[in-house]
Amino acid sequence: MAEHENKAPGVDRQMQIYMSRLQGQSGAFPVSYAELRQAARQKLTDDAFGYLIGGAADGQAVEQNEAAFDTWNIVPRVLGDVNSCRLGSNLLGLRIKSPILLAPIGVQNILHSEGELASSKAAASLAMPFVLSTVSSFSIEAV
Repeated sequence: MAEHENKAPGVDRQMQIYMSRLQGQSGAFPVSYAELRQAARQKLTDDAFGYLIGGAADGQAVEQNEAAFDTWNIVPRVLGDVNSCRLGSNLLGLRIKSPILLAPIGVQNILHSEGELASSKAAASLAMPFVLSTVSSFSIEAV
């Protein structure tokens, strides 16, 4: 088995973030929810930003999701044996490299002209499953 096949997805990106932060630089991409929200606010129109951060009805589900997400922390484990560490999983009979899927978000052309086309290409480049929303900006055939 080739050496690169054993490398967990994201290892290179993790090292890039780690090294840039050690040097006092922030990375090209935000790594926290607050930073992501701030970057989106700066780039999107008011309508697009409202769609992105908004939720159905009174937004209570968004608040509950954020509160639940805030209870979790990513805790780096260093100097541990990773020889048998495997992130891959089986999903509907397919082997995936990581248990992460790109969730369905509809009407993405509000956020980017290529919408789901761009998102699906990005997911494919990372070998990450892409879940198409039933309210996609593009047909399933196009995506």
